[in-house]
Amino acid sequence: MSFNLKYDKLLVVDLEATCDDKDPNFKRVSDIIEFGWVLGNIRSGQIEDCGTWLVRPVRSGITEFCTQLTTITDEMIQQDGVSWETVVAEAQAKKLDGYPWVSWGDYDKNMIAETVKRHRTKSPVSVRHINLKLLHALQMQNTKEVGITVAMKQMSIP
Repeated sequence: MSFNLKYDKLLVVDLEATCDDKDPNFKRVSDIIEFGWVLGNIRSGQIEDCGTWLVRPVRSGITEFCTQLTTITDEMIQQDGVSWETVVAEAQAKKLDGYPWVSWGDYDKNMIAETVKRHRTKSPVSVRHINLKLLHALQMQNTKEVGITVAMKQMSIP
């Protein structure tokens, strides 16, 4: 983990995880199956780099519900999935932990923290996380946090 952060860029992270609509206890064994990221230049507004890793789940499989929700299939994971350790190594090679990062809500932050703890790895991202869902609620003076679709409507983004 780097404490020498660069503040000219911002890392945007979006995860997908295994899920099930039938088992109420499934969240306890949910695994990250996709780690998507974009590195944006704050000054120019340009995307400097981006990528995604499909991640092999360890504790749970990909259900039909999960595929409907994420479009990720077991076949995709079998063909292109990598281990969590590979995600961390490749993220560190790209120095993604050298930038502050954002996500919509705390789910991604919490899933990464849990996965790092479970796998006993370093984090692929820095400790400097910004919850955009909360930031949006504060900016709009909402009484509660809203989903991304509602937020985009509030900001007149099609």
